[in-house]
Parts: sequence; structure tokens; C-alpha cells
Amino acid sequence: MLAKFFQAPPTLLLKDYTIGKEGDKTLLNINGLKTGLLAWLLDKLKISSREVNFQVQQDAILECQGGKVYNSTPMRDVYTSEIGYTNNKVLLFIAIGFCFGFIAIFPLLFAALFYWLFTKSSAIGISFVNQNGVSTGILIKSSMTGTKISKEDLDKMNEVISSATMANSRWYNNYYKK
Repeated sequence: MLAKFFQAPPTLLLKDYTIGKEGDKTLLNINGLKTGLLAWLLDKLKISSREVNFQVQQDAILECQGGKVYNSTPMRDVYTSEIGYTNNKVLLFIAIGFCFGFIAIFPLLFAALFYWLFTKSSAIGISFVNQNGVSTGILIKSSMTGTKISKEDLDKMNEVISSATMANSRWYNNYYKK
């Protein structure tokens, strides 16, 4: 249970996504592949699949990793939700360190490389936190096939997720308070 507090959300290469309307049972469905060398290697060795399905429904948040690991969080217990853009800030700090020449002989070349990696590390983050402080969520990067989430779709996701959280969470809805 303690490991859940230190677990980073999986970063996905986006395959496809659908956004439902307010009355639908499934409000958001995201399919993607886990990124990283270890995930790719385990997939090639047929040990673990890279596929991840993330769903936000009216009553629960469902996550299926590789068809073997299922995680469900009741929407009733969601305390807050967050959706937005993020970057890997560590790459920016490394670029600044190289710029000052603390780490390498050719600091400006490495600084430029790490700054370029920082600009390419942008992802969309979706996370939910329940009352114990345990969070669930994903990071989404655009894939090689060109599937991207537009600004309008990001606004729709935020609107649908916020309305579902406010309607079904016991922290916002007086129906669940006893």
C-alpha cells in the first residue's frame, strides 16, 4: 500500500481516445502504449503487454494495464481532479547545469541537447486524488501516428471530468453526505 504513494503515473503513447457527453456512462476512454525501454523489452519478450486502457466513468475510474492489472477507484471517493500540460523539469535543470559548465567539457552542446529534450517532453497529465491522498492517473504523449489531443478536446475533457467529479464525489455532492 505504501508503494502506491511513490508510484509515478504511466506515460502513454496515445493510440486513440474518445470523449463522451455528460449523460454517457463512459465519459473518457484513452488507449495507449506504455513508453520506455523496459516496457518495450517486456512486450517483445511476451512477458507483459504495453497496452493501457484508462476510462473515466460516471461512477468509477478504471485502468487496465496489459490486460492483467486492473485498478478501479470509485468516483465517490475522488477528492480532486487535475488535467493539464506538463514537462519533465529535470531535463531543464540539467540543461541549466550544463549551460554553466559544471558537468561536461562541451557544456553548451549538452545544454542545447537537454533543452531540446525538455521541449519534446511535453505531455498531458490527468490525475485524480482520493481522500487518503492516493492518486491515480496517466501522462499522455502524442504518438508517431500523429494522434494528438487538441486544445478543444482538452477543454472538453476538463469539463466532463469536473462535472462528473462534482456530481458523484461525496466531497461535492450532498446526496452522499450522511
